[in-house]
Amino acid sequence: MNQLKINICLFTLLGGLCLGNNAYAQRSRLPATPASTPTVSRDSGQLAPRLVLLARNYGDSVVLRWAPDRAGHFLAGSQAGYWVQRVELSAQNPKGKKVFLSPVPVKPWTLEEARRRVRPTDRFPAIGLQMLYGQGYTKTFAPDAASIIDLSEEQDNRFAVAMLAADYSAKAADALGLRWVDRQPRQPDAVYVYRIYSAKPKPTAGDLLDTAAVVVSPKDLFRPVAPLVEEVKSGDSIITLVWNQRNTLGAFSGFYIERSSDGQSFKRLTDTPYFQSKPDQATQQRDSVRFRSDRTGSSLMSYTDSVRVNYQKFQYRVIGVDAFGDLSPPSEVVTGMARDLTPPLAPRNPRTQVIDNKAVKIQWSKNSLNDRDAAGYVLGRSRDVNGPFEPVVDKVLPLTVLEYTDPKPYPYGNYYTVGAIDTAGNVAFAPAVVAIIADLLPPPPPTGLTAETDTNGVVQLGWPLGQDDDIVAYKVYRSYERENDFYRQLTSFAIPALTYLDTLPRPILNKVVYYKIVAIDRTGNHSALSAPLEVKVPDRIPPTSPVVRGVVVDAAGVTLEVLPSSSADVVEHRLYRREGEESWVLLRQLPGRVTTAMSLRDTTLRGQPGLAQKKYSYALTAVDDAGLESLKSFPVPVQFGSALAIPVQKLQANYDANRRAVTLRWEFPTETEPYHFVVYRALNDEGLTMYRAVDGGQRDFQDTALASAGRYQYAIRVQYHERSGSVLSPTVSIAK
Repeated sequence: MNQLKINICLFTLLGGLCLGNNAYAQRSRLPATPASTPTVSRDSGQLAPRLVLLARNYGDSVVLRWAPDRAGHFLAGSQAGYWVQRVELSAQNPKGKKVFLSPVPVKPWTLEEARRRVRPTDRFPAIGLQMLYGQGYTKTFAPDAASIIDLSEEQDNRFAVAMLAADYSAKAADALGLRWVDRQPRQPDAVYVYRIYSAKPKPTAGDLLDTAAVVVSPKDLFRPVAPLVEEVKSGDSIITLVWNQRNTLGAFSGFYIERSSDGQSFKRLTDTPYFQSKPDQATQQRDSVRFRSDRTGSSLMSYTDSVRVNYQKFQYRVIGVDAFGDLSPPSEVVTGMARDLTPPLAPRNPRTQVIDNKAVKIQWSKNSLNDRDAAGYVLGRSRDVNGPFEPVVDKVLPLTVLEYTDPKPYPYGNYYTVGAIDTAGNVAFAPAVVAIIADLLPPPPPTGLTAETDTNGVVQLGWPLGQDDDIVAYKVYRSYERENDFYRQLTSFAIPALTYLDTLPRPILNKVVYYKIVAIDRTGNHSALSAPLEVKVPDRIPPTSPVVRGVVVDAAGVTLEVLPSSSADVVEHRLYRREGEESWVLLRQLPGRVTTAMSLRDTTLRGQPGLAQKKYSYALTAVDDAGLESLKSFPVPVQFGSALAIPVQKLQANYDANRRAVTLRWEFPTETEPYHFVVYRALNDEGLTMYRAVDGGQRDFQDTALASAGRYQYAIRVQYHERSGSVLSPTVSIAK
């Protein structure tokens, strides 16, 4: 027996006895005895030898099963035997009534007794006694390391097999002196403590000094539990059962697997109980998901049944064998069916042929060794040699078809694979072969451009993926005019993206910009430019300021001659006034865009007789369609009050045809304070505007700058340097 077999058997023993101690023993009403607690050897640092005890209450009897945990102590215990003691705790015996169940220590059967009691069909008792009394394979012994190791391994093997036999057969456990049946009467209201310990008269260091104890209540009867089958796996001509080695009472020592083809009559598939050893450390590391939490020795077990036929249903059930040799009830019946998972042989010699750079013919040869269940061929296509492959045809090609023409291959590289498929759907593919289609057609122009802008002048462009699946990149172009044959390329190279960020220069006077994009395919073919996308530029520049070209103050108010803002996006002009150095006050809002000079009049001023004149200032702004307001025009100061100057008198105008000039003459008394005259002129009643300034010492003016023929109007106002001027004189007209 090799070391693996030793591990299997030891796992069976320890799983059934040691690890199942709390589960198989009846529920205790008393604390565990200190003698049953494992101790650590002071010399070796390992766990001290231990005696494991289980008890099972059948009602009419209590069965005890015990075993040491080491081979040497098994041999020593077989020679000395074990004392079996029962302690009754009840109201009549509160301190406990102790009784030895056997007048002599319990020992294995002698050879003479074994010859009488063991029948030829008693396989496990014979195996257990053979391990105890039979001659070993070590014929000679030498005091060297190799001999010591060989002898130790032999003892471990014999011990493991003996424990396995005791687990599988109650008669084998009796034969090895590891079982006792207590049939003495028990009180229903009492609790019984069973104790097992070595009968060696004078134990010494190294002997089995442990005393095993277990508590049994007469009211707690044993109720068997069936194994739990977790999964049935289908294979090719095989069916695999998976179940748990443990149940609610502990671990089973082995299992019988039974099979039925009609669900009624079951036949055992194994003559002896089946058991699967716990995986070694390397296996557990490879399968960490399954064994990661397996810290108690429990694990899933599996059994593979070679049914040698597919698609026939079989019924299975599992029966467990525990450390007492008892058989559990059968598990629930589960159904399994093997399936054909073996594909046919792949086709041979796949090859391709490109036809007119438009289609690809795929050919292959039939495999003469193919299975009888081969049903036909499937054909796959991919852009990559490693797939994934998509079907070229949506049906299975018959076995008589050995070629197929793909009318719509991909541009560039096409990888084709041919597979043989059987009636169960299993496929075996031949190696992929390539066919190259040269792409000579450019992709269509992109469509669906969108854009989002922010106040910082950042434009985010986006567009959907093109209709051709071979498009790999794009180029982006920009222009400030829609109809422009020379859009500027923004991307220095093609970009493999569906978005692009463009930052507009600052400042920018244009209100809109235009974008176009070009798609590029794998071959480098460029599409035509897309339709232009118009994007409105966020306005960050306020409009230009208006200009006050002239001001006229009269007794009724103030008239301003204004040149409007020259910005094209102006939607409103605003007139402001302030008194002295106070804050500006909005007087009027003039909506709409104005392209000619404006005459604005303020009649809200009121002079008061006897009071000094007040000083006012006027200014204008322009507002564009983005809500941006221009700076105020240069403020124009005026004085308004009761002390208005008198206007000029007797204004006359004469036209000299020879000199092509108009001469103006007027009367005005001489003043001591500084003043001058302001000449106003208009052509064809377009409105008077300031024209020339004339020194206060003059009483005439000659206008030689007559631009064109027509009717000219003139008026004159006196403007004092320290106070407001006069109102306009009456208007005179003259034709050229």
